[in-house]
Amino acid sequence: EGSGNLYENILRGGSYCFAADYACSAYRGGSGPEWDHGSDAFISSSNSFTSNTYGFRVFLSAIRDQASAAADTLTYQWYKDGVAISGATGSSYTIKNVKMSDAGAYTVRVCNNVGCVISEIAILTVKEAPKAPVIVIHPVSQTVDVGEQSTFSVVATGTEPLNYQWLKNGVTIPGATKASYTITSTQFEDAGNYMVIVSNSIGVAVSNSATLTVNMLPPVIVMHPQTQIIMKGSTATFAVIAEGYGLSYQWTFNGKDIAGANQPVYMIPAAEAGNVGSYAVKVSNKAGSVTSQSAMLWLNNLQMYAGVEVYGPIGAKFTVWYKDDAESGEWKKLTSSTVSASPTVVIDYDSPQNKKRFYKVEIE
Repeated sequence: EGSGNLYENILRGGSYCFAADYACSAYRGGSGPEWDHGSDAFISSSNSFTSNTYGFRVFLSAIRDQASAAADTLTYQWYKDGVAISGATGSSYTIKNVKMSDAGAYTVRVCNNVGCVISEIAILTVKEAPKAPVIVIHPVSQTVDVGEQSTFSVVATGTEPLNYQWLKNGVTIPGATKASYTITSTQFEDAGNYMVIVSNSIGVAVSNSATLTVNMLPPVIVMHPQTQIIMKGSTATFAVIAEGYGLSYQWTFNGKDIAGANQPVYMIPAAEAGNVGSYAVKVSNKAGSVTSQSAMLWLNNLQMYAGVEVYGPIGAKFTVWYKDDAESGEWKKLTSSTVSASPTVVIDYDSPQNKKRFYKVEIE
């Protein structure tokens, strides 16, 4: 028998074989079905598949033994998928540079002056040649707000398996080994340039760089400082809670900055009369700023004094008037000033301890 995958074709007692990319030796068979002139002609074979790689060489042949080679003059015609192949009229048919379109079912028709016989089918399966990665869709630059999701993705072709590795600013991102890379809650420090390296056993492809821009939002105050009434010498604590990135703080007392008061919490260790007043905090970042509501600090021993809270546009001029009897007497001027905070507090240190006093405010 022949070696490899072969088809034996025997005409008039001679021995032939149909080989697909394999060698075969002579085989002598018995008589087959009768043809018009009574000659023996038959095909003895088994199904065979020939697999080859794109770009390689395929060799198909029909071979007869030496003993009967001179007995007849044979003609050949090769077929692909039942269609005669132009010029393929030899005992062998060679495809020198296999293409994907060459895949199909091949047969050969062998004739002499007595008759013809057709071989069984040989299947040529063409495997695609291994290919290095090629990036067809690169990552795209994007802009998101702090806290939003950001995703980079790439589409690449090439022989599987494809391997992915994402980088930020040229540095490998641990665990970022898929075709897409997602940051669930983007922070300001995630801003930068992102790219991906795609590789397989054949080669490597590097994507274009995509820039991630992260918008910083202005701060938002979610809890304002609260007014306090404490004993003289006690500790007063004001606090604010704000949301945002890269926040800075500046506390004010009666509208003026307090040196060194740059934290979310401001404490007065031993409050005295000079600490009584209005406190607020300005929260800022690169995107903007917001000022808290004012909180008052009162001391218990100030209950003998009257305090007037003045509300109005910042910078507006105002005058506080008073009198001891609501129904009689003239209004007397207590003080004139400008609105520095909302409210701006005016303390009447001359108010009597055991009598009522009435006040009015005029804002220009």
